[in-house]
Amino acid sequence: MWVLLAGVLFGTACMASPVEIRIVYDNSSAEPFLRADWGFAAVVDAGAARILFDAGADGAILLRNLSAMGVQPASITHAVISHRHADHRNGLFTLALKNRSLKAYFLDSFPAEIYELAGAVALDPVRVREPIEIAPGVFSTGTVPGDPDEQALVVETGGGLVLLTGCSHPGVASMVEAACRQRNAKTVRLVLGGFHLHRLSDELIQQVIDRLRELGVEQVAPAHCTGERAIQLFRRAYGPRCLPAGAGRRFLIE
Repeated sequence: MWVLLAGVLFGTACMASPVEIRIVYDNSSAEPFLRADWGFAAVVDAGAARILFDAGADGAILLRNLSAMGVQPASITHAVISHRHADHRNGLFTLALKNRSLKAYFLDSFPAEIYELAGAVALDPVRVREPIEIAPGVFSTGTVPGDPDEQALVVETGGGLVLLTGCSHPGVASMVEAACRQRNAKTVRLVLGGFHLHRLSDELIQQVIDRLRELGVEQVAPAHCTGERAIQLFRRAYGPRCLPAGAGRRFLIE
């Protein structure tokens, strides 16, 4: 199921080939043949790179949903895990058994036991501290301090940045601010992922929305831990530029 960006399926991008984002793991499902489960994962196709951003909580569900969406495990070139929580990284260790050439990126601040789990499946993750280029035009923000620390995935396009967040524990506005500062960008075309607003009051959620608009965020696709009330408030503020999420959603940017 395709999701329109700014009312059209295709826009402008600085990359030679389209950027496609597929949500493959989320609390809700947009397709009856995909399993919903608490957690998040998305596949980003950018040029020759196929990047898994987060991996959900359950490896079997991740593999099933990948297959249903036509993504072969061996075709994934990189995996970026946003933060240490199990609902964002556990699926990776099952995937790694199907893909021995996978290059993974963990935050250096992850506990030692997570690196031990990676080693048990022959993964040797890159330890990320500072912003780093994952593939041409695709970057990690590096460590954004929070409880816990987190990294976001940033895709540069001619129409502005596209930002993927896992849970936004440091605050989704802080994640956007970090990406804009690092990439010297004034426009954020889309922020997609978990915003971690499900425990906040309406007033605090509205403050977050206002700040995102100040930062030039044009479209949002709130998922995972954002919370139903927060999603309602985003829909009220952004109208059709608040895009639906859920496993099975596809976003194409050309």
